[in-house]
Amino acid sequence: MQRQALRLWGQGERVRAGQGAEDTMAQLLADWLSAREPYRAAGTPEAVHDELAQVLVLAGTNAAVDRLNAVARQLRRERGELEGPDRHYRLPGGRTIALAVGDHVRVRKNDYRARRGDGSVNVLNGYRGHITAIGG
Repeated sequence: MQRQALRLWGQGERVRAGQGAEDTMAQLLADWLSAREPYRAAGTPEAVHDELAQVLVLAGTNAAVDRLNAVARQLRRERGELEGPDRHYRLPGGRTIALAVGDHVRVRKNDYRARRGDGSVNVLNGYRGHITAIGG
């Protein structure tokens, strides 16, 4: 089943392999930049949300995700897509995450705020968002 899925995705150019890990990562990031360009060129809040819904990069391990995110974030910073200094936030397990205005984020844990009376909207696993401001 997995091989059939990979074969189908490969035929649609959704799965490709390079000469090695570094080459594959470089090609993945180049494809990601290209896929984002129409949304970026539109420059509207709606385009940002369309991009978040339509463009997604997946990796097989958390270590690969961390590497891809670090390079993608550096590319976005160089292109002027991230504003202001990074703010560092502590994550469960002792890790930290750096965020700035313009960053894209994906929620990885449900937060049922409405049930607790902490707001009117629940934040659910898989939701993606765009940071527009960072408060004190």
